[in-house]
Amino acid sequence: MIIHKKLDIQLGEAQIKQLKSHYRQVIRHLEEGFPLKMKVLEELKNALSAIVNESPQWQEVLKALNDGDDQYCIRLVHHDNEILNLPWSMAVDSKSQEQVGNIEGLYLTKSIPGGFEEKFTALKC
Repeated sequence: MIIHKKLDIQLGEAQIKQLKSHYRQVIRHLEEGFPLKMKVLEELKNALSAIVNESPQWQEVLKALNDGDDQYCIRLVHHDNEILNLPWSMAVDSKSQEQVGNIEGLYLTKSIPGGFEEKFTALKC
């Protein structure tokens, strides 16, 4: 069975700034044609991993995946599109030591809160 679950990404301002800074470094390297140094990518991966491993919502899902046979489709939700577009699948689960994107039975989707409702309401008018 696939269980659908909404997961609100809850971050403090300092975490948001840190994540955006790491991501901008990665993008700058790519856009300017610099070789992407592992250190730059590793910093982003470590920041994302820390958030996943400290989040009770994430830990609940990862534990359920490890303990059972169900699959999970997680809908990541955050009001900031830059945060949603981060490569969350590269975060590493501290218990299994696997990247979230490589965990069998875990599927990630992303959406902005209320984005679909507003568009649907506009179409009905």
